[in-house]
Amino acid sequence: MAPALSPRTVYLDWSTLCNAFKGTEHLAGPRVEFQRLHEIVEALAATGRLCLSPSHISELLIWRPQQAALRMAKWLDELRPAWIRAFTPLIDEELRWWLNSELRLPQQSSYAPFVANLSSAFAHWTGPDTPHIPTIEGFVRYAHEHPSVPESREHALQCFQRLHADRTLVAGEHSQAEVGRCLRIKFQQLLVQRAQTLNLRHLNGAKVSAAELPALVGGVVDREESVPCNRLISAVIGDLAAGVTAQQSDSARFRDRYSSMGYDLQHLCGGAYCDVFTCDRRVDQAIGEFRERRGLGRQLSMAGRAGEEFVEALSRLISAT
Repeated sequence: MAPALSPRTVYLDWSTLCNAFKGTEHLAGPRVEFQRLHEIVEALAATGRLCLSPSHISELLIWRPQQAALRMAKWLDELRPAWIRAFTPLIDEELRWWLNSELRLPQQSSYAPFVANLSSAFAHWTGPDTPHIPTIEGFVRYAHEHPSVPESREHALQCFQRLHADRTLVAGEHSQAEVGRCLRIKFQQLLVQRAQTLNLRHLNGAKVSAAELPALVGGVVDREESVPCNRLISAVIGDLAAGVTAQQSDSARFRDRYSSMGYDLQHLCGGAYCDVFTCDRRVDQAIGEFRERRGLGRQLSMAGRAGEEFVEALSRLISAT
């Protein structure tokens, strides 16, 4: 059985949430042009369908001054959002569910990455010495005092610099079919590597040898409905990689363009599972029809839209969900 998509959730990108915040009373002199968006987000949150992930909070943690971040955190707490698991544990849990499914092992009938609260969403960042922190505001205060959250921007830049080197080595004309085959092979190899790192107890005690893993993963990859978040990330990176050699990998332009992609890629957890998903223009183009092919509504971005048009399009999407 394919994994459940979502409990009718709406995942807004960081820019959209920030624009909604600009219409809140927490700021002196709310900007009129964002008040409509603010009203939509608060009404959505009241239904319990607004979904956040730790990636939103990662972006909040780099805000300066700290007081601005704390005001935003307080507003987000008041919205009482639903939560989706963080990017890294999600893609591993998703792969594990599909490996178990391929092995026909007993498990829950579907995989859904939604969790009950902020503490569960942040479980991968906390340790035995981390105090229980029930609010976003409290987490921001703690993180500023104990900086340990991974820096997504630098990690993303390094990934795209490696991709630049890879594409430079194979420069030349290749057919779309050749590129597709290459991407599929690389995707399967990556899943095999990740499957090798999963503790065997995560496969419900199944005895799977290293020699058997490639065929097991191959069976998962052959099921087009499988591992949606892993597939979406691979598809988006593949699309973005098409122009990765347009600049030198050590140039300021390359750094500016690709360092911010770390957050964009992590937000794809919402793109894979939530009914409504907003993103920026680059990600919108890279996702293409992926969500529609999986029975979800098309993602929404500002591409070709004025601010008012975007807000009204978002309102219609939410109403139809």
